[in-house]
Amino acid sequence: MAKPVSAEIQRQAGNKYYRAGFFRSLLGFFANYVNFTGRSSRSEYWWVALWRSIVAACLIGCGVLILVNDHGIDRMFAGDMARLFAFLWLMLVGCIIGLAIVVPTLSLEVRRYRDAGWSWWWLVGFYGAAGLGATLLSAGSLNAQPWVSAIGGALILATALFELVIDLLPSKNAPQTGGAGPEPGQS
Repeated sequence: MAKPVSAEIQRQAGNKYYRAGFFRSLLGFFANYVNFTGRSSRSEYWWVALWRSIVAACLIGCGVLILVNDHGIDRMFAGDMARLFAFLWLMLVGCIIGLAIVVPTLSLEVRRYRDAGWSWWWLVGFYGAAGLGATLLSAGSLNAQPWVSAIGGALILATALFELVIDLLPSKNAPQTGGAGPEPGQS
């Protein structure tokens, strides 16, 4: 169970779900849907990451059951329309969930960077570098140039590792009870 957080710490962080626990972090994730100000603690960030992983695992598990159970792929290609519609419905649900969490995930990431003492512009740079890496990866694959694919894959891996390190960093100048903390919204 998460330790209770004082209203003063939450006010200084600019987030009433700061240091939220397992269930409260999910509530805070959607309550702070477009809150790009303030801060988010490591616990708040990683509990939401666990929630997203649980949902993804459930969707993938259902997809595997549809495709593998009772020779599902063979039956789908043989004309089993019920199985095909179930798989397409599952894909549609996954896309809707994915689109619904894009903005709150981005706002949570921006608040987490601020809490770790990094500017959110680093996040923009990481996404840009990862996009360039994905472009190189696919261009190398399409043009049979493995060295271009290798550079793209390395760029994606490097940006993912840098982002992981920042997400693991402790709070910098963490809000303190009774002390003067940073103003909410400062980067």
